[in-house]
Amino acid sequence: MPDSDDPVSQSHPKLLSTRTLLVCAALGVVCGIFAQLSRVLGLVIQATVPWLSFPAPLPWFLGAMIAAALFRRPGVAIMTSFVGMIVSVGGLVLTGGLIIELVFLITRYRKWNPSLFFIAAALIAVMNFGFMYLYADFTTLPPVVQAVAFVVRLLVYLAYAWLALWLTTQLERAGIATGRPKRS
Repeated sequence: MPDSDDPVSQSHPKLLSTRTLLVCAALGVVCGIFAQLSRVLGLVIQATVPWLSFPAPLPWFLGAMIAAALFRRPGVAIMTSFVGMIVSVGGLVLTGGLIIELVFLITRYRKWNPSLFFIAAALIAVMNFGFMYLYADFTTLPPVVQAVAFVVRLLVYLAYAWLALWLTTQLERAGIATGRPKRS
């Protein structure tokens, strides 16, 4: 165990604690489960509302966004989404984590404003909407329907960003980030 008076250990603080790693792993499993549900729900939506189906607008990036908001550290969104990618057996979750990391990398991880989480969610919505053009049925729809599909996806993903920030507040109150619950 390193001595706390050791100047080397003081100049290089531990980036990720065991608590952080375990919480990120758990949130990554949540990402993976949502991604799997997105596949199943996508088939159901395709039968009813095909212009909104693939990928289904579920919060598959929610865990990575919560990890970034909860710990405010570089790499936690990537790590969380990597676990989600393994659980879901697909790369969509990792792509969402990369977008979240890139938004905060632009600020050099110095700013963690809520507006940046909404920007990340909007970029994920744009990326996700782009995937819809891989399906031939979507490209045959009228442009107005395609625009509505984009607006719906954007609004839903912005709502997920709000949900991630709200859940982060609840987790902070419960002491998940620090190990000590906050008193109200």
